[in-house]
Amino acid sequence: VLLFFFFQKDLGPALVLSCVFLGLLGVARGRPGLVAFGLALLLGGFAAAYWTGVPVTVRNRVMIWADPWNNGVAGGTHVAHGLWALATGGLWGSGQGLGSPNAIPEGHTDFVLAAVGEELGWIGVAVVIGLYALLCWRGLRIAARAPGDFTSFLVIGVVLVLCVQA
Repeated sequence: VLLFFFFQKDLGPALVLSCVFLGLLGVARGRPGLVAFGLALLLGGFAAAYWTGVPVTVRNRVMIWADPWNNGVAGGTHVAHGLWALATGGLWGSGQGLGSPNAIPEGHTDFVLAAVGEELGWIGVAVVIGLYALLCWRGLRIAARAPGDFTSFLVIGVVLVLCVQA
């Protein structure tokens, strides 16, 4: 997956694939030390990518995350716009259809939760997180009651793919 990460030049897919794989490995083998070693190896690879600057997108993303308000990266205002939208929503939000999700860069793909937070506020974000938690819990209950190992691992994999990205 680290090799895929360096070829893809994107942190997101590599992180999701790695976490899903390590989660399934931990469930299948029951060896938390192996999972911890895998996470340490993954973080070491990401740190090496940051310090060497290869790929450049990793260094830019870390700079954006470190200081979203003044990061100096061209086009790096996505996180700042998302935070501003969440702050605008406050506790109850501006109301459904009354926000400005078009003002959030990539609000329809990467910053959907920021758009929800602007219109429905903290309460709406809490509901979305609660629904994801319910979906994860129900999926794990289904996996525990699955008739065989294959179906159990299949359900756990689907739950991990959904919840890791969330």
